[in-house]
Amino acid sequence: MSVILVISSQVVCGYVGGSATRTILEGLGHRVWLVPTVILSNHPGHAEVTGEQVPAERIGSLLDGLERNGWLAEIDMVMTGYLPTRSHGEQAAAAIDRVVAAQPSARVVCDPILGDDPDGLYVDESAAATIRDSILPRAGLATPNRFELEWLTGLPVTNPAQAVTAALALPQVEVLASSIPGNAGGGTLHDMILSEDGSWRTTIERRDVVPHGIGDLLAALYLGHAVNSAPPKTALARASAGVQAALNSSPGPDDLPLPQIQPLWAQAPLWPVEELAV
Repeated sequence: MSVILVISSQVVCGYVGGSATRTILEGLGHRVWLVPTVILSNHPGHAEVTGEQVPAERIGSLLDGLERNGWLAEIDMVMTGYLPTRSHGEQAAAAIDRVVAAQPSARVVCDPILGDDPDGLYVDESAAATIRDSILPRAGLATPNRFELEWLTGLPVTNPAQAVTAALALPQVEVLASSIPGNAGGGTLHDMILSEDGSWRTTIERRDVVPHGIGDLLAALYLGHAVNSAPPKTALARASAGVQAALNSSPGPDDLPLPQIQPLWAQAPLWPVEELAV
């Protein structure tokens, strides 16, 4: 069991952002300490949403409490997710530094939640730039989707070969890239892991409509299995399988019922993987 500090969004109803990450990681046996950057009634894809950003400086003040109780040294990993402003990014970077100072072996994961196809950026550009310039260089693992990988590197990502080139341009030693278009066109997508231990991809069928939170689900599943000692190839196979099991069990396009279907995403049979020539 690991202690994972997650700095991301929180919703009251549903499972997206940090709320999805917490559910998945706790379901795989880890302790999650969630520091919210926004608190919303539900994800913004619904007709109505209420809530607000948490003041950026609250990240630091919450870390103060953990530090005074002597708990920063207990953190095994920091994972950043939705950081809506430049100030949130700066505060998250400072939080990473505080944790690593207290526990030098702590790992850092950046889920650069800044945009997606087809709408592009959904944080302002200064917030996205802070993730690129301040969070990514501190992280050992990054988990961008296709759009995010393209935006972060400035390189085209329209097929698997371009995704490999872009992933290698990131400062991470390990990159999990999701929703990469297949060479044959729009029918298939790939999830890809590039690591020091090797590089692999899974192939999935593109779906016209998917619930919100799929990227959060994939990143958290990969991380949870990796922390449970699965090598990158196996963690990818388990993560892709878990996502597909969750999708197959989802009653509709709005929300994933993650707690109710935990055995399906936590124990899904391994998804087939192909080795990448890198």
